[in-house]
Amino acid sequence: MNTLVEREEKVKVAIEIAIKVGLLALILYITYLIAKPFIGIVVWGIIIAVALSPVINSLEKRFGNRKKSDYRVYCSRYRCIDYTNIYAFRKSY
Repeated sequence: MNTLVEREEKVKVAIEIAIKVGLLALILYITYLIAKPFIGIVVWGIIIAVALSPVINSLEKRFGNRKKSDYRVYCSRYRCIDYTNIYAFRKSY
């Protein structure tokens, strides 16, 4: 009788694990379907970022090692203001 109870418990655990794995696979598949249109864009973005990295590094060296934090764009709910020129003029004094 003990073996029968243990066997039933093992079957219940196996069914529970199968359901969880099935739901996880379904969620992953749906996530893939949602992300599928954007995968090509992300890959091209990575390729362009890696390809232009030496150019950006040389421009940073040429313009005094300014980092990207110097070029800020302030976007509020109603407007976008580009502060790049303001920072450039402020540092020139």
